Amino acid sequence: MEKEAPVYVTCPFCKTAKRSDNEKTCRVCGLKFDELSEASNKEAKKRSLNRKPFESLEDEIIYTKIPPKDVDVPTAKTLTYLFGFFGAGNLYVGKFFKGFTMLLLAIAGIALELIYYTKKIEAILSIGTIVVLIPFIMWIVDAIMITNKSFKYPAKLKTNIDVDKFYESANAYKGKRK
Repeated sequence: MEKEAPVYVTCPFCKTAKRSDNEKTCRVCGLKFDELSEASNKEAKKRSLNRKPFESLEDEIIYTKIPPKDVDVPTAKTLTYLFGFFGAGNLYVGKFFKGFTMLLLAIAGIALELIYYTKKIEAILSIGTIVVLIPFIMWIVDAIMITNKSFKYPAKLKTNIDVDKFYESANAYKGKRK
């Protein structure tokens, strides 16, 4: 069973509203809407894992609320609901920095809580509680976002977006609206 092509009301990259339903390209950033149906989450994950330190991927990877063709949404929801505290849902969709941050904070917080229960040092309890609360709050936010279909999935397009052109045209567009 093949997915239906999503209908875009706004551009998922620059958030500009479309003028008409038959508009094929965003007038501000130049994104081709038909490329979004071929966007790949697997390629986005590969590209983000292979990037150099401090290298920006803004011109290659976009974040869209409509899941790419190769993301299994029920799997993403299950991982987020069950193991989201450890960042599993984010790691599955390719948000590696957020996923690893949640994993490390969850493990560190649990370790600090266990140390408190063996050594009974009050300062460790308060630090451990704060450290545990951070991934817990992130998990609740992710669960709400994936339930409300506002969770953003990384996707790599076939062609790159010219980010410099995007910012120039976006600034010019904002100037015309005033």
